[in-house]
Amino acid sequence: MSTTGILIGIISVIVALSAFYFSAQSARATARAGIHAVDADAYKRASEIYENTISNLRSDITSLREDIGLCRAEIRLLRSSNDRMSTELRRLGKTIEDNHSS
Repeated sequence: MSTTGILIGIISVIVALSAFYFSAQSARATARAGIHAVDADAYKRASEIYENTISNLRSDITSLREDIGLCRAEIRLLRSSNDRMSTELRRLGKTIEDNHSS
């Protein structure tokens, strides 16, 4: 073998090793990019779920506030009715006592 053949062989081995090294680096970079893409998709889905949940909670809070307002109004009406009934019962009791006293 001549010197030229040996140099070509050494250069070929160096080129082959470099190609293998850079191919492995490229495969790792591609895998990392795939992981980042999966992470980005998972983040996007989680973000959408979070936003929908917040929206639903806000809607529920609004509905509960309306229900509380209606319940308070109903309680006021019931208290008023109870006061009127108590007044009427006292009046009737007084009338019965007056009739028995006479």
